[in-house]
Amino acid sequence: MVVDALAQAAGITFNDGRYGFTATMSVKGRQLILLKPSTFMNLSGNAVRYWMQKENIPLENVLIVVDDLALPFGTLRLKGKGSDAGHNGLKHIAATLGTQNYARLRFGIGNDFPRGGQVDFVLGHFTDEDWKTMDERLKTAGEIIKKFLSRRYRHYNESVQQKMSEARIDKWMWAVRIFKTRTIAAEACKKGRISINGSLAKAARMVKPGDVIQVRKPPVTYSFKVLQTIEKRVGAQACSRNDGEHNHPGAI
Repeated sequence: MVVDALAQAAGITFNDGRYGFTATMSVKGRQLILLKPSTFMNLSGNAVRYWMQKENIPLENVLIVVDDLALPFGTLRLKGKGSDAGHNGLKHIAATLGTQNYARLRFGIGNDFPRGGQVDFVLGHFTDEDWKTMDERLKTAGEIIKKFLSRRYRHYNESVQQKMSEARIDKWMWAVRIFKTRTIAAEACKKGRISINGSLAKAARMVKPGDVIQVRKPPVTYSFKVLQTIEKRVGAQACSRNDGEHNHPGAI
């Protein structure tokens, strides 16, 4: 979806070729070749190696875009090298190229699925909540790819991480001591007791400054406004004020 969005924004189309579909665009005078492998995901290395050889592309100019279950939806991580982290596509690329020293852009898709449901989740559809921020996330991913081409991606990656300034809702609620453990916080999300800006939230949902979190702890509902996103436990006890049947927003 990332390269599709990038191609659409540039007004170019993909051509069917060996091992995949390719499209070529220009970014500030430099050529960018987009590749969508048509092989099985766990054979992606065949497509990458073929087009590297065909277009004479050095390894340092290769950027692999990959989905990542370990990251909350929409989270973007750019690394110049690294392990496959259990991803079969990256594993085959490394085996085919003989090295793990290639850049990769990870696009988080979350892991909100029951035990044994990973395949169906990966091949399934995004939720309505995901689609609300999809366009913005795809646009940001496209900007990272362009910066990679101009060799300014290291600095840009740092600015993107700062700009996102988000945290998982279960981690945030544990960090500010709304719940004693992350497990309890995640369970509250599964039971529909947590909402963000009026919408029920899953444990992998991201929060950002300005969001209003509502926590139902029957018979009371607490409201919190996010002032800062943190994922590490803080020492102070977070409190909201409650006067019997009335709830007052608290700020953390």
